[in-house]
Amino acid sequence: MTILVTGARGTVAQAVVAGLHSAGVPVRAASARPAELTVPAGVDTAELGLDRPETFAPALRGVRRVFLYPEPAGIEEFVRAAEAAGVEHVVLLSSSMVTRPGAEDDPLARQSLTVERALAASGLAWTFLRPDAFTVNALAWAHALTRSLPVQLPFPDAQVASIHPHDIADVAVAALTGDSLTGRAVTLTGPESLAFREQLAVIAEVTGRPVTVQEISRAEAEQQMAAHMPAGYVASLLDLWEAACDGPAALADTTATLLGRPARTFRQWAEENSDAFAPAPEQPEPEPKPMPIGYWLRRADKALTDAMDALLAGHGLTRLGWQVLNVVADDAPVTDARVLEVMAVHADAPTLTAVVEKALAAGWLTRPAPGQLALTGDGRTRLAEVLARVGAFRERAAAGVSPEEYRTTMRVLERLTANAESAGAESVTP
Repeated sequence: MTILVTGARGTVAQAVVAGLHSAGVPVRAASARPAELTVPAGVDTAELGLDRPETFAPALRGVRRVFLYPEPAGIEEFVRAAEAAGVEHVVLLSSSMVTRPGAEDDPLARQSLTVERALAASGLAWTFLRPDAFTVNALAWAHALTRSLPVQLPFPDAQVASIHPHDIADVAVAALTGDSLTGRAVTLTGPESLAFREQLAVIAEVTGRPVTVQEISRAEAEQQMAAHMPAGYVASLLDLWEAACDGPAALADTTATLLGRPARTFRQWAEENSDAFAPAPEQPEPEPKPMPIGYWLRRADKALTDAMDALLAGHGLTRLGWQVLNVVADDAPVTDARVLEVMAVHADAPTLTAVVEKALAAGWLTRPAPGQLALTGDGRTRLAEVLARVGAFRERAAAGVSPEEYRTTMRVLERLTANAESAGAESVTP
């Protein structure tokens, strides 16, 4: 009985693969990029993109049980392929968000809910694992803590019962190798409710270094988070954290209630991952000295990337948004599906869809026909401006093989960055 583990580069999936392998169960680790997998010796690997139905049949060959990541893009096709392959049981890594009011309209819940419903309507036996907050979410604070900076939080007293990813994996392994959880939707939490402020205090004790918590407004948090995720996700998370300030988080099932073994605590996770919060080594900038041209070009490329990000931000674009405009510009009009296909290596489908919708709202893209995308005049102007500026800086970088020229280039890039962050980079020329 081979068990297929999808999304096998993820933290939970890696632990599931390891748990099954240790138990002597034949396991196949699958990923959209199987070459990047790290698996125990003897574990089979396969290419499987959950939004690419052509990869389903080969990965499912000989499989009877599946650990499934909640990707809705190809779920209907996946269900049909699993049934055709003789799969008997699917264990889904879902989310506790599906149990909250308004889950259908919540972007964080909708993804898992869509997959749950497809599996429930199928002929496959299923188990839905619905973990709450993950302990690994605390890694979001590592950047500040390794640099001895304050951790900025909009709701530092929000209570969560974070669950260790290995606890989720242990329950998943039990569900995949037995029948006690078949047909059940199980909400999973850690064994204790802690506020974000309390979690940071635990990290301070474990690392022996002080931690400063700086409370910021919701508006400030929205601005910071918008650089990394779509607005709908930001609003959903902030609503969740704000509601969590009302009292201790509810505890649900754990490995103690389901498997009869103690649940791992947040402190245990922090001790296991204390290196992630260690001080960043000081690396003073060395004095520039004569180096091969390749060295200066690599340095200039990094500066160009930073400058491009700032320039795009001045126009309300991310680098991903700029890449979407490039795809559309190559062959206009193109279909939404073509954009998703070409950009699949850069982001998941929901994120790309959000980028496209933002570009449509900004007037850079238009729909000449249903399902088609084309650049508007304003979109072409924005794209051309970014290309022109980047090209000019590349020319300067290629010529700047001396430390003096490199310093000049950097000064111009710094001016561009500062200007773009405050206005729109209109007054800065290469």
